[in-house]
Amino acid sequence: SLTLNGFTRSGYDFLGWSTDPNATTPTYTNGQSVKNLTTVNNGTVTLYAVWRVTAPSNVRFTSAAATGPFNINLVWTCTGLNITNYTIYYKKAEASTYSSMNCGTSTSLSLAVDEETTYDIYVTATNAGGSAQSGVIQITTPADQAKVRIYTGNTWIQGKTWIYTGSTWVKAKKVYIYDGNQWKINSNN
Repeated sequence: SLTLNGFTRSGYDFLGWSTDPNATTPTYTNGQSVKNLTTVNNGTVTLYAVWRVTAPSNVRFTSAAATGPFNINLVWTCTGLNITNYTIYYKKAEASTYSSMNCGTSTSLSLAVDEETTYDIYVTATNAGGSAQSGVIQITTPADQAKVRIYTGNTWIQGKTWIYTGSTWVKAKKVYIYDGNQWKINSNN
């Protein structure tokens, strides 16, 4: 009966034994009774350990932040060898289904999103041994600068509102309009 070998290989799981040195699936498993591997009395048979890459683990974001109203920058890592693919999953917090973005072997992404919106985001890592998922993080994007329309004589174009602080001009974050009864934030798109 074959017994489990005492060797370890960092980043790999032992699957069993094979007479083929390049096998990816074992011919014989631990505890299996093996007979007649050779027709030669007292012949030598070489069995090779068959290994599989250990599935990824400890998938986590190392950096995740909204870098403006329309972008979220993500950086992640995981424990595991030969990662073949990372996939980012994201959705608006109130949505029920996730969208996904394949990142290949890259461990960073700048995600294009909507302003003033909260997103749920997680990442998966995959290799020949399997896949693993990070925890879900939540990020809220800030508001875009105030939106105004400027008439050029024949068309309206989008512009920005600037405020003079006494020493410099800065972009206004919000513009309020009085509608006769109350002040409202200008949501002019």
